[in-house]
Amino acid sequence: MLRTVAGDRLGAQAGWPVEILPRPGGGVGTRWKTGSRAEGSPPALSLSYCEGWAGFAFAVVGHLGFDIEPAGSVSERAARRVMSRADLEDFDRLDAGCRLRVATRHWCCAEAVSKAAGEGLPMMLSRRMELRSARQGTWGRYRFAVGETDAGLSCALATDGPCELETALARVAVLDHR
Repeated sequence: MLRTVAGDRLGAQAGWPVEILPRPGGGVGTRWKTGSRAEGSPPALSLSYCEGWAGFAFAVVGHLGFDIEPAGSVSERAARRVMSRADLEDFDRLDAGCRLRVATRHWCCAEAVSKAAGEGLPMMLSRRMELRSARQGTWGRYRFAVGETDAGLSCALATDGPCELETALARVAVLDHR
């Protein structure tokens, strides 16, 4: 049901019909269908889902990555695996109440950049990306931004193209399954 709603909403916003397909192991894949009424090449597309939420981002850029997680849902242990040394030093100085939110922001950024770069988990665990306390930054040729929704989700977007990330992040569509 959520795949159908997400596909319909995305197709209506982007002007390109999209197909969201189940993958073995419970994941999903996305692709633009042929037969669009839109002109030009289809935009880059990135889909993320977690705990009953789905979100997608699209933009006319070379590579795009998007991730959502419930704010405060990523463990400190997991987040530490993707933090640079400088990030770990900053993280250790935070009070316990802030750590889970910051941990989730780091994880979302690392996930979005790894999707945009097409490198996946090995890149995330290499600790090459430094976020510090910023809500946006760069990793190689990729730029990223992270924010939180009113529904309590952390969302991160990464791209290598000329896209105003803060504006794009504000237009990301997030769907609730309820």
